[in-house]
Amino acid sequence: MGLVEHRPGGSEAFDPTTLGLDHVAFTIRSRDELEEWSAQLSASGIEHSGVIDVPPGAIPNFKDPDGIALALTWDRS
Repeated sequence: MGLVEHRPGGSEAFDPTTLGLDHVAFTIRSRDELEEWSAQLSASGIEHSGVIDVPPGAIPNFKDPDGIALALTWDRS
């Protein structure tokens, strides 16, 4: 779990820098499955970062229709 502190904003519309949910990540079982999910996001017209290698494994980032940041993660350990 990671915690990020943002300064409060004054907007009633969702703003990723206001206090509250920063993002949600879902764990995927394998790198191959992560690549398949990434391809499915593309096929569905969902903008995403592509699979990015990070120290613990890999992750693609994307947003839901309300702008909430989501991610899929694969841990290589």
